[in-house]
Amino acid sequence: MTYRHIFVSALVFISAPAGLGYAKDYDAPVVLPDRAVVVMTFTRRGSGEGLGDAAGKGLIFQYRQGITRTQEGYQVHQTLVQTDFPPEISPATKSMIEQGAEFSRDIVYDADEALTPVRIPDWEKRAASMVQTMERLMGPSPQAGTAIAAMRQRFLGMTPEQGAALLKEQNLVALAQGLTLDLNQPVSIDTQMDNPLGGSPIKATLTVSLESWDKSENEARIHIHQELDPESLGKSVREMLFTNFGSSKEAEQGLASIKVNNVLDCRAQIDTSTGLATDTDCVSTVTSMDRNLKARQRTDQWHIGQALVKGSR
Repeated sequence: MTYRHIFVSALVFISAPAGLGYAKDYDAPVVLPDRAVVVMTFTRRGSGEGLGDAAGKGLIFQYRQGITRTQEGYQVHQTLVQTDFPPEISPATKSMIEQGAEFSRDIVYDADEALTPVRIPDWEKRAASMVQTMERLMGPSPQAGTAIAAMRQRFLGMTPEQGAALLKEQNLVALAQGLTLDLNQPVSIDTQMDNPLGGSPIKATLTVSLESWDKSENEARIHIHQELDPESLGKSVREMLFTNFGSSKEAEQGLASIKVNNVLDCRAQIDTSTGLATDTDCVSTVTSMDRNLKARQRTDQWHIGQALVKGSR
């Protein structure tokens, strides 16, 4: 697999469900005590290319988050406290995943009222560390050197706000939080998001539905479905890949025919007393087609749990 295929198969774009605040039946804002502690645990399974011999097997990560109120929302200090790998995983794949997790092992980020990451204050320092990690993962080679130089330029050129989009699981779990909806009345909105790795903005259609709400149990279930516009997604990905890897006419011609499709589907259970999504299941399917019309598909599945530590202040 080439570095280009890694980039395409690993893409998960997440748009914030803004503009849904007109409804009146259901309203469950995130309400946490100051200096709250939340334990977030997620299991990730993947099929297709990108995870090597970890494909199809569950990788478990657990974070402890210290959360403080701010004027804009919250500040989150996140620490990775536990990882669990399948016994069959090879040492090389385990090392690759562990090094990749360094980005969010011990991190402080700003979040909005729904706990969606919006800014990483020390982004410049963290971006430089990410590039160093990638250098270790890719090893010495002319192709890797070209890719690293492009990544260094891309990551160091990103703003702290763009960097927050790379907190994938934290963005996923926040999708269903802080919404106001009407029961069994799906709402669809057309939105647009930046490609944090470069390329033009991507159009998307986001549909959000409140499927059930048990007031006596403080429990609601929300379904979120997002489909990216294939044309604008393909254009953005081609621009991103050419910026990072293409420097010749042959590379430009090869990238011109690449097509990409991305669908994200999530179901979440909300504790309406806190507004936290206590259980979230998401499936992301990315399909790409290269210039030889060879289809590549990657499916990622997440189960994400959040629990407020009792008595935390």
